[in-house]
Amino acid sequence: MHDPFPDEEEAGIACVDKEEAYVVIPNDDCHSLRQARGSEDWNEWERAMHTELDQLHHMETWKLVEKPPGVVPIANKWVYVKKRDKEGQIIKYKA
Repeated sequence: MHDPFPDEEEAGIACVDKEEAYVVIPNDDCHSLRQARGSEDWNEWERAMHTELDQLHHMETWKLVEKPPGVVPIANKWVYVKKRDKEGQIIKYKA
């Protein structure tokens, strides 16, 4: 069913965050770790991933543990977004 009220990011329009405005360009981001590693922006994506992991570790949101026998882990994946200013210049790589 068509959503008559799409999210701002889905519509590809400028979004306003608390202190910064940014533009989302459809199909401009990586959709997998493999794509990120193969892109010319890999150094930026890797830095963004380390920033996110450091923040999660600092906030004590998670810790790496051995999987108990018989337990099915919850699947997860990286999401990559290039935040841009009103002129379309990349201001932040977010992972």
